[in-house]
Amino acid sequence: MQIIASGDSCKNVTIYGNIISATQQAFTTNASGVYVSGFTPRLTIRKNTISSVSNAVYLIGINNLSQYTTNLVIDSNNVTTSPSGSWYGIVLNYCSNPTIKYNSILMNSCCINQGIYLSNNSNGGVIAYNKVIANSYFQYGIYLQNVNINGETTPLMVYNNFISTSSGNYNCFVSNSNYINFFNNSFNVVSSISYNLYVNSSGTNNNINIVNNSFKSPSAYISLFVGGTNITTARAMIGECNFNNYYQGSGSASENLLNLQGTNYTISTIKGAIKPSAPMSDSNSNAFNPQYKTNTDLHILPSSGLEGRGKLLSAFFTDDIDGGEAFDQQLRYRSR
Repeated sequence: MQIIASGDSCKNVTIYGNIISATQQAFTTNASGVYVSGFTPRLTIRKNTISSVSNAVYLIGINNLSQYTTNLVIDSNNVTTSPSGSWYGIVLNYCSNPTIKYNSILMNSCCINQGIYLSNNSNGGVIAYNKVIANSYFQYGIYLQNVNINGETTPLMVYNNFISTSSGNYNCFVSNSNYINFFNNSFNVVSSISYNLYVNSSGTNNNINIVNNSFKSPSAYISLFVGGTNITTARAMIGECNFNNYYQGSGSASENLLNLQGTNYTISTIKGAIKPSAPMSDSNSNAFNPQYKTNTDLHILPSSGLEGRGKLLSAFFTDDIDGGEAFDQQLRYRSR
């Protein structure tokens, strides 16, 4: 079942301002609000309200690098889950330089849920200003697989996103990918989860940068996992990991914040764990309570003490999730 379908060779299509909903759920990969297949360059899906389908947006491009879907824009859509059953938000396969921005994805259902799924992506792209919120459980908030694996060096930019779940497996999961920048994201776990951010190398991956992110989770649930075929490949995968904030439980200094290839690190041992030499990892990271406004509104209160502790990133972007100025964490950490 597809409510709106776009097939091969459809170009310059815009799907705008629709209310897309199914009265009866059919939980298969084809039960989609918007279903796109084949080579469909310059597709825009903007300002739609999508609910009660298994996939809000499901795109399956062509498994040929020269025919990956180009100039895809998925922008400012409001997505809510079906009341029960397996459910996915935005699922994209075989894309080049997509833009996924300002989407609100609310998950109320259980149990196999993915907010944003991106597999086989080339030439970078943007995942920014999205709010992926699960009031119950999800498997992956953002799932990234096979990103920039054909020699591309333009990074996929993942920044200014809110990702929160009550429980689940991973707020963000990365596998077999290169050149991804995780900047200024807020991650939150209310009850239990495997990891806030899980980054795993197939053995040759590189240039994954993790900077200015805020992680919050209950006691004993580790924020960041970095792994590979061995500790050498795990470390080689990371370009920079610094200026992050890790807060678990009540902020005890004994909390394990990072798991690097099976070894845990606390706030007192995390410095230099991933990258022992310049740029030394987590040399400017903190373990402060970010004081999120709520469990689903991940604006950080000024009383957190995090103002001014971030890295200048204006070379990449100059605004925050609300569109205000955010040259570093000092301006980003404001309750709106």
